[in-house]
Amino acid sequence: MEVDTRNKFGKHQITVIELPMMDKRKYVPLTMLSGFAIRGMLYPLTLIKTRIQIQKHKAVYSGTFDAFVKIHHFEGIKGLYRGFWINNLNVVPQMCYIGTYETVRIYLSDHSYLSSSQTRSFISGFCASMVSQSFVVPIDVISQYLMMMGLGTGSKKSVISHIDTLQLPQNVRASKIGALSAVIHAVYKRDGLRGFWKGYLASLSVYAPNSALWWFFYDTYCGLLLVIII
Repeated sequence: MEVDTRNKFGKHQITVIELPMMDKRKYVPLTMLSGFAIRGMLYPLTLIKTRIQIQKHKAVYSGTFDAFVKIHHFEGIKGLYRGFWINNLNVVPQMCYIGTYETVRIYLSDHSYLSSSQTRSFISGFCASMVSQSFVVPIDVISQYLMMMGLGTGSKKSVISHIDTLQLPQNVRASKIGALSAVIHAVYKRDGLRGFWKGYLASLSVYAPNSALWWFFYDTYCGLLLVIII
């Protein structure tokens, strides 16, 4: 975004760099690469958080560091990245989010009577979150079940196994593709297609208003910045 440009009348204006202006051959792969890199760094903490939240009291882990030590000891470094690759599919809804926001905002600008840029941003942000969450929720449901699968046999049997609600056979858990397929099958058999969208309305209640307000205030602050510059 450029803040020191001038229009043809010599007045200051803020030039917003929109999606159609970007080189998609660079933007898309670089956005996906940054998403992979960030998830790669933060995923172990996400897994630990999920396991701590689902346990009863301190039945398995007494804290974040204790969870890290136990998972590493019983399951190895792979245990900290259980479900990582399926979780990375979230780069797809990430791109859907950006595309939806830009498409709706441009459509409202060209085909609606909404004169307020902030209102258009609010609506666009809300719609973008609705579309992205439609993909994010089933990905999260599957990846969270994979997170709960403790790997290990014999003396290294995982201490998390008793809260693995699907209770899949050990030989299935040991296979990446087999575990993924088994989770999808088990969820569908138990809950049908609705099982993949459990918590969808709750997610929308959190993320859609947050997205709408974020873009609303972004547009508002751009206007305030323009006033300050002038």
